Amino acid sequence: MRNLFILGKTTSFRAITILFYMGLIPLIVPSYFLGNFIYLTNTYSEEVQSIYNGQPILSFQDINNAPLGVLGGVVTFVVLSILWKVLCELLIILFRYFESNTQNGI
Repeated sequence: MRNLFILGKTTSFRAITILFYMGLIPLIVPSYFLGNFIYLTNTYSEEVQSIYNGQPILSFQDINNAPLGVLGGVVTFVVLSILWKVLCELLIILFRYFESNTQNGI
């Protein structure tokens, strides 16, 4: 942990691993907003019975779909995490390529 803040001492694999885990934190924000958007825009109707002047009246009330909003937020986070992991893996491949070429003297 001490070598983390000293420049030139951290390997590229370790630095990208730390970058990956730190990069997961900002992915929560778009996942939350998309889940909230799905929650607010997708509704279903629920039958409501009320009594008006002694007579039962059936009406329908729109209810926000909370389970669908949560599922949408979780799916968004998983998909963004997979894309972020692929990007970090590509960075690791790129850095290993450059490390192997610099060690060979090319």
